[in-house]
Formats: sequence, C-alpha cells, structure tokens
Amino acid sequence: MKKLHVLIFIVSGMISTSCLDNQQVIVDKEDVIGLWKSEGVQFKSLEDGETLNWEGGTWLSIQRDGSYYKNYVSGKWELEGAEIFLNPNPVLSVPTSRYNVIEYSAKSITLETRGAELNFGDFDEFRSDEELIVTEIFNLDPGNLD
Repeated sequence: MKKLHVLIFIVSGMISTSCLDNQQVIVDKEDVIGLWKSEGVQFKSLEDGETLNWEGGTWLSIQRDGSYYKNYVSGKWELEGAEIFLNPNPVLSVPTSRYNVIEYSAKSITLETRGAELNFGDFDEFRSDEELIVTEIFNLDPGNLD
C-alpha cells in the first residue's frame, strides 16, 4: 500500500509538471499597449542551431486604437491568446507578422516568430530559404506610457 501511495505521488508530480510546461503566457490587450524598445534580437537556424545575435535599436508601438508601427511599417494589430498579429497597411505589400508571446512582465515582453531567412533580411550566416526562429526582447519605454 505504501508503494502505491509513492507511485501515485510520483505520477501526480509528473502530470502537474508536464501541464506547467504546456501552459501559454496569459496576456491581456492592455498589457501590450505602449512604446517598446528592442533590447536584442536572436536569429536561430532550425536546421543546425546556428545563431546570430543583434543588439536592439528598433521600436514597436502598440496603440490602444488598434494601430501599430514597427521598423517603418504601420498597420493594425490583434491579440489572440498569446499571439500578436501585426497586419500592415495593404498599400505596403508586406505580409502579416505573427508573434508568440513567450515571456511577459509589466516592463518587458519577449516575442518569437518563425520564417524563411529572406523574410527577415539577407544574412551571410543563413541561406535565403533557411527556416529561422526569431526572438526579440522588448522593454517598455518608461517615458512614453500610453
């Protein structure tokens, strides 16, 4: 009987741990509104794991009225669960960007997206058709809270 209790305890711990690993970040629309400064970007190859790190310098502005701008592109944004969709103005002929919120705090947000290298730039380290994971860390600009 004692062994059965120990086994149930171990299995319960394994189940609760695996459930925690599968939980998504919970984000409310009000949480992402503001002016965010990129602190760093990592490009990682899905093929061989090679990485390229950039320092920040770009801005992401997410407005209460549903508009955004990022890297000279503006349009409308949407939040669905833990995914942010940036839908550029149609006249720009730029595809919609989909970002997963992988970490969030009141002052910082980490976004991740995937795509071919040609969607993000022209890097000597990657082929244009190479699939990349792009992770961007943003900090809220304290001087410009919306």
